[in-house]
Amino acid sequence: MQGLSLDDIGPRQIATELRQFACAQCDNVWWHRVPARKKVKKCRMCRQKFDPVPRDREWGWADFECTTCNRTFGAFAQMGDTSCQCYVCGNHLAPLRIHPPPQNHQPRPRNHRHFQHSCSGCQTANNYCVHPVTRRRYNLPKVVTPSPFHISSGSTVDTFLPYNLTDDIYEVTLAPIEENNDEDDSDSNW
Repeated sequence: MQGLSLDDIGPRQIATELRQFACAQCDNVWWHRVPARKKVKKCRMCRQKFDPVPRDREWGWADFECTTCNRTFGAFAQMGDTSCQCYVCGNHLAPLRIHPPPQNHQPRPRNHRHFQHSCSGCQTANNYCVHPVTRRRYNLPKVVTPSPFHISSGSTVDTFLPYNLTDDIYEVTLAPIEENNDEDDSDSNW
């Protein structure tokens, strides 16, 4: 990971990332915007701290872009495991990025003609589909890849200092402080 510098963020701004967290014990999945330097979140159910799901294992709403027919579309998928078929040209595409489902994403009515969800997880026995409806139908857990437990380093210096300053540690000296032994001056100072 490359360090951030003060040039990367504006004054009084903290760089943040939208990350996915998953607690296998509670079968709890959530997305949260966390500081880029301290990607830790606590499960609301068991109160355990977690690091985010690795980017190459995230699942959820995926963006796809077909280079053959220049079509862009979204579907549920997992990075590295599932691909989705382009309904125009038939190519199987890997997801470009994963993010939470859009807030306005509503399931279509049953009588509405639309494309059937068909990811590579639906078509093979070894892969499981990450679509929430499919996971509920087959009583599969919501958590596909659990977040690793957070192991605290005990240091909060990185939280407050920019990366470019933590490399230049200033040597603290405890030079003796000269005291004035004049009795008249000491009474007037207190």
